[in-house]
Amino acid sequence: MRKIISPILTRRMLCAFVLALVFLPMTNGLAPLTAQAQGGLAMSGSFYKQVFMIPQGSSVNGPSVDVVVFNTGSDSLNVKMATRVPFGVTISLSDTDFSLASGGRQQVMVRVEVAKDAIPGEYDLGISAEPYSETSSGIRLANAAQQTAKLVITSESCGVSIQATSPDGNPVLSTVRLYCIVGGE
Repeated sequence: MRKIISPILTRRMLCAFVLALVFLPMTNGLAPLTAQAQGGLAMSGSFYKQVFMIPQGSSVNGPSVDVVVFNTGSDSLNVKMATRVPFGVTISLSDTDFSLASGGRQQVMVRVEVAKDAIPGEYDLGISAEPYSETSSGIRLANAAQQTAKLVITSESCGVSIQATSPDGNPVLSTVRLYCIVGGE
């Protein structure tokens, strides 16, 4: 004779099984992996909300372009910096991996470089600070921070190749002058 197991009994058995999986490691003297929620990182600086207008083959840097990373938590944090850029663009940072004490701050200088073959247009740039831990004792939760800026790649140069020939097809020495009209002049 077959017994029919009710849905309520099945749910109770499932809950008991899940609870056993959670508490079983503690009964064997093994502590479960712990998670600690803590403060995290914050960022400020001049990079945020900038609109960089950079011609192909040029760069922008200096003491006026930076991000400042703050540790708002109660423990020291290891920080890894990361960037997000389009093809042909490089963001160089003065520091990419450092430790921050609780309440500490680190200024990171920024250089934005546009290659000669970068495609002109408008793009988003991003810099993020991500905490990481070198220990294996539990999971450490801490928030990351990110800033974004706009980049407009302009094209201010071009190449011209001209072969001047006479009506009978012979090469002719020629002078070509190129002018840029600015404001109708």
